[in-house]
Amino acid sequence: MTAVFNTSPLIFLARLGYLEKTLSLFQMVAIPKKVIKEISVKDDEANEKVLKIKNHSNGWPPISFVKKGVEEIKNAEVLSGSD
Repeated sequence: MTAVFNTSPLIFLARLGYLEKTLSLFQMVAIPKKVIKEISVKDDEANEKVLKIKNHSNGWPPISFVKKGVEEIKNAEVLSGSD
């Protein structure tokens, strides 16, 4: 199953210490690039954890960072973490 995350769930999971555990429940995780941009605005623990995952997304599950969001996922146009 593929999970698509929005900003608020990522922030709260990071603050609660469940971000990596939650992401590992899925076969693939997609995070829209706009979500990464939103989280990057505030320099806090959530920002640090999400950016760490973004920069080291070579583990399980595969994490893709998509440009447009859910419609892009439906069309299977997923970008790699380095884009």
